[in-house]
Amino acid sequence: DLNFDDFFNRVNSELIGKITNLASRGMQMLNKLDSKLGTVPEEGKTLIRKAQEKAPIIADFFENREFSKAMVEIRNLADAANRYFDEKKPWDSIKSDQETTRGTLTTVVNLFRIIAVFLKPILPSYCQKVEDLLGEDPFHWDSHQVILENRPIKHFEHLAKRVQKDNIDKMIASSMETPGECASEKPGA
Repeated sequence: DLNFDDFFNRVNSELIGKITNLASRGMQMLNKLDSKLGTVPEEGKTLIRKAQEKAPIIADFFENREFSKAMVEIRNLADAANRYFDEKKPWDSIKSDQETTRGTLTTVVNLFRIIAVFLKPILPSYCQKVEDLLGEDPFHWDSHQVILENRPIKHFEHLAKRVQKDNIDKMIASSMETPGECASEKPGA
């Protein structure tokens, strides 16, 4: 069952608000620091390891066509990454300690990247944009094991747009047919 209100809310709140926002905030701040990733600090490595350890669980959900359960796990990773970002306050630390900030942002970009790898089975076009943005070859499932450090990144470009409710309404209205317009309902068809 396709619920358009649910689709609208999930795309805007989860894909854009939680996941894409990680890349936006992290990469745009790194672009201010010469567009180069640094070294992941110990606390960041712990968080990245926890995300990587979710791979077999998420893969199992995909294999068993339990997509909503896979998305719950992925959303939880995004929540943890956003909490880390908010706790580290890189918007403050950038003023006094750019290398610590770079480490925080490198962690955030790596967490976003892992999430993108996990999303590839259901959002391949989105992930292709992420691969390009990070200057990487196409992701495969084991790409979640790679940690990017001490390398340049491209300037952030928007990866997805918010869904507008009126566009959904227009799409639904244009897809509705009035009786007698379907070929199968016409005599002799």
